[in-house]
Amino acid sequence: MTNLENMLILETNKKDKMKYNKRIFKLFSFTSLGIVSLIFYLFISNNVKLLFYDSSHVNNQKKILRFDSILQLRDAILQTGQIVFTENYFTVDDGGGSKYYIRKATIGDIDDSGSIIKLKNGNVAVLEADKTVNISQFGARGNAWYYNTDDNRWYEDCNFSIPAADDSIAIQNAINYAASTGNSVTITACPENSYYFSKDIIITTPHITIDMKNARIVSNARFHFKGNKDSINGALEDDSLLLEDVHFCNANFGDPNNFDVACRGPKMEYVLNSSISNCTKNARGGTSFNLSFAKNCQIYNVHNYGARPIGEKDTIGILLYHTINCVVKDCTVGGPGQWIYGVQQKGGYDNQWVNITCHDMSDISRGNIIRDRGDAPYHASSSKGPYPYKTGNWAQSDNRRASHNTKFINCTAFNIPPKAVGFKAREARGTKFIDCKAKNARGIYLQKDALAPVDYDDHYEIINFTGENVALPIGISSNSSIPIEHAVIDGVTINTIQPISKIKNNAIVINNVCNLKFSNATIKNIANISGHVINLYKVKNSVFKNIRLINSQFTDKKSLISIADTCFGIHFIDCSF
Repeated sequence: MTNLENMLILETNKKDKMKYNKRIFKLFSFTSLGIVSLIFYLFISNNVKLLFYDSSHVNNQKKILRFDSILQLRDAILQTGQIVFTENYFTVDDGGGSKYYIRKATIGDIDDSGSIIKLKNGNVAVLEADKTVNISQFGARGNAWYYNTDDNRWYEDCNFSIPAADDSIAIQNAINYAASTGNSVTITACPENSYYFSKDIIITTPHITIDMKNARIVSNARFHFKGNKDSINGALEDDSLLLEDVHFCNANFGDPNNFDVACRGPKMEYVLNSSISNCTKNARGGTSFNLSFAKNCQIYNVHNYGARPIGEKDTIGILLYHTINCVVKDCTVGGPGQWIYGVQQKGGYDNQWVNITCHDMSDISRGNIIRDRGDAPYHASSSKGPYPYKTGNWAQSDNRRASHNTKFINCTAFNIPPKAVGFKAREARGTKFIDCKAKNARGIYLQKDALAPVDYDDHYEIINFTGENVALPIGISSNSSIPIEHAVIDGVTINTIQPISKIKNNAIVINNVCNLKFSNATIKNIANISGHVINLYKVKNSVFKNIRLINSQFTDKKSLISIADTCFGIHFIDCSF
């Protein structure tokens, strides 16, 4: 051998050591360069199992070493200034290979099994990563493949003989490392893995993206992004206190072999310019995909199939809680389990829900599918203290914080029990339902409560609503002494009405409303319903224009329209009944 610049040396066991050394001596004894190489081999053979010698480091004496695993790296005796690589973390192709720089240990060094590895001789290996870190580089195994319903534990094998790893610490350490860099970092996973973690993973640093690469998560703990709670004072007016530019994407939640194993999607609170995207949950579980006290954020392409079992705490598929200018788009909610709501917005303003579908939710405990509502504050005498809002758009005269200016665009509710309202806005000023549809469900219900403030002006709008086989298609009602003001309904198509037991089946019910403009409605294929086509009570100064009843038969014409004595200023223009 004349070219020794990339010499490969393999360690043998002690029994064959002398025989192996004689062969090496014979091989290298023919040249002076061979003698030098032999001395080098004898020096390092007890420490390194696999060695590549890089000729570019001959002058500065730095050696690039490669190890099969972290365990081999820990056992190595390495000198400061060396660059080393691990091919894997535990086993071949586990995604945990990394590059490290060797330096002396310092007082502040903490071995986290990823970014700092303490070596046998007291030095440390320091992770050298670019803007992407894989959780496997910190020891996450992702081997939770089989769930044993007898002991409620995860296993790696179908015989339940190899317990799966709890990856809580490894994932948290990877996130802590990313936070320590001060840079924008993407944390990834191995797409073929299935991860279980028993504790919530906490993210409190901005500019972090968690991209699961379509890996599976089988945990009822969750990824929890948490900004500064003090940011909610003044209605999120201080953006500097919010956790900015954090993202979670490309995850599959649930066990494909056992739908009943609970899982939960991520939660973000006190965040700015952040997102949850491209996730699917096929499992039972509590409220998932949650933005709370968020500003300028998005949830998109998220699909949540499965609520908690009946009898347990209820579930919301997707939740916006006191958010500003947030968008939920191209999402689906449905499946078995006990739902409280399909999707809900509670408090906040200028939010949009676009292309949302809620379907096949057989167990609805409170009767709302797509819901927008205000939120009552804690009382000052409460043990929790007064709610921490000061002034601004979220504070009403009586401190009730309604939702403001929410838009539901091209949203659909179908195959829902008739006890559940398809679309509902409650104490939600300026809510707009645009191009929405309900099928085999209930329709739209707009409501004001008895505690609504005096200065509350509603401005509800329903534009181009289609209902097919719907129960109570359109309902508008104020339970307050103060009527709903300035509602607009323009473009309604109702095709057949689904009966509800013990309830009069009206097509349109309007109660305690002023200044309503209702136009361009077609109601068809209705016969002898128990209620009325239009039922008005305490309606004032309102106009009904171009309302058409088609292909419908009533033996009693009184069933068409009911106008109570409490109504006045009602005008029907170009209507046909």
